[in-house]
Amino acid sequence: MTANAKPLILADNRLDNGTPTATDTAAGFDVLNLKDLRTYTYWQALSFGTKYITVDTYSAADYLTAVSLLSNGTFDVNTADWTAYGATLASIAGGHSGNCLKITMAANPFQSAIQEVTGLVVGEIYLIGAWVKSGTSGDEAFSIEVGAGTGSITGQATGVSSSVWTYYCFAWRNNVGTTAYVRLVKNTATAGTMLFDEAKMFIYANGAADSVGIIGHNFATAAATVSIESSNDNATWTERLAGFTVATDKALLKTFTAKEARYWRLKIITAAIAPRMAVLMIGTRLDFERYAFNYEGPEEKIAAESLRSETGNLLGSCLKYIGYTINLSFKNLTAAWCDVTFKPLWDSWLSQLKPFFFAPDITNHPTEVYFVKIPDNATLKMPYASGGVRRDLDLTFEGLKEAA
Repeated sequence: MTANAKPLILADNRLDNGTPTATDTAAGFDVLNLKDLRTYTYWQALSFGTKYITVDTYSAADYLTAVSLLSNGTFDVNTADWTAYGATLASIAGGHSGNCLKITMAANPFQSAIQEVTGLVVGEIYLIGAWVKSGTSGDEAFSIEVGAGTGSITGQATGVSSSVWTYYCFAWRNNVGTTAYVRLVKNTATAGTMLFDEAKMFIYANGAADSVGIIGHNFATAAATVSIESSNDNATWTERLAGFTVATDKALLKTFTAKEARYWRLKIITAAIAPRMAVLMIGTRLDFERYAFNYEGPEEKIAAESLRSETGNLLGSCLKYIGYTINLSFKNLTAAWCDVTFKPLWDSWLSQLKPFFFAPDITNHPTEVYFVKIPDNATLKMPYASGGVRRDLDLTFEGLKEAA
């Protein structure tokens, strides 16, 4: 038997970072309903076929307010702090804002402006981008790159320039060390110039995901194949979670290898029935560092009203709903996990009574997925144990039993 997996929760959603769009939507429905964690609002496609739910996690506010790690990314006065490779660099008028960088071909098929960036944090996520416009060489290929050396590439955004200033960016997890090189590249051997402006590199936490949770769907009924894809340019997409099918229309939670990207999308393929769903969450999960102590599963509670005759005979019953509670007890958690991993999520999501997905053992019991919230007036206690070195944690979740 496969070893048990530790409990996990998904209480994070990339759809909150942008406005989701759908391939098409049936009349009377709205794709924005997927961001609404109440499960009585739905999205439904107009028809069957291949459908995409896409979200751009980047916003203009991120760019405007971010403090850039690049020096002189505006090129307003000169090109100081940038090194030319196969090109000459100049600051000229006509930028997206003020002056801009002009890269002129010299003798190399790949002309670039390069800057060394230090003080980076390994494992941190950065957003790197710039405005791009065609110069005298016309519309041609360009790239915005980052790597460990002046020639290596571990992340990039590519495209073809145009006569209109256009912003390009990509999310990059630093896997090279505390120093990296950012390059703005005119990517052809055509004689002439290309323009760049407002280059920025900043810490960015909105693009990460490693799990997807869905409830209120008809994927089993519709025989749907579902997958997750990501992209940095909304053009080239990479599959992050391979296509899968489900046996029931109940809540589902799937995990995949963590990735950072600007764009995320859910892909749904059906052959005869239009897909629908109530809640879609694509985000980063929280894995508990220990197993729950004496976990007994959900405890169901029936909410109903019955009417009896004066002699006690049952005349009728009205079943309102069947709810449940899940009680979890964790022993000897590290203080660091409680303070650094769990408490921030409690403060930002759980204590706000926002619903989330919970799986007690997704490895051996993948269909045991619950859409829950913290009860009203809940109390959080994390008492110290083991001589003050470790902490205990008791949690209660509540949810609504799904129809069979």
